[in-house]
Amino acid sequence: MSITSAAQLLQQYATGVRGFLRVELEGANLQGANLRGADLRVVRFSAANLSGAHLRETILIGANLCQTNLREADLTDADLRGANLSGADLSQADLTYAVLSYAVMRTVNLQGTTLQGANLPKADLQGSDLRGANLRSANLRGANLSQADLRTADLIKANLSETNLTDVNFQGALYNQYTRFDTGFDPLYWGMVFSGEL
Repeated sequence: MSITSAAQLLQQYATGVRGFLRVELEGANLQGANLRGADLRVVRFSAANLSGAHLRETILIGANLCQTNLREADLTDADLRGANLSGADLSQADLTYAVLSYAVMRTVNLQGTTLQGANLPKADLQGSDLRGANLRSANLRGANLSQADLRTADLIKANLSETNLTDVNFQGALYNQYTRFDTGFDPLYWGMVFSGEL
């Protein structure tokens, strides 16, 4: 049976269904919905409202989440490889240990978002707002952070090697001796703040 509405999706989930491959619910209202552990590969949820949604351990590989409201959503341990989140609002969301390799995240609002231990190699975060984001131990190797705003972000133990840092605003961002940068990068020159915290 094909899913044509948010209510139908939630009803199917409540009966124990977890596979929702390629469901198309653009603009749907799923605010606060519990879809923990659901397989949402290649879904089209662009411009949907998923604010406060429980999406822990969901599989969102290749999902279209452009312009989607994911404010304060729980995406802990979610798999978002290759997902398109351009223009989405992920402010205050929890993406602890989420997998975002090759995700397209241009101009995303990630203010105050928790990305601790998240895996973001080759992710495209150009022009995104990461002010105050928690990126402790995050892997950003090879990511595109050009023109991103990382003011006051926590980059302790983060890996920023081979990352495009063109025109990034690092003012007040935290780093420590375990934060990895390319050879020759001077964090103090870019206004970052050294933390002795291990």
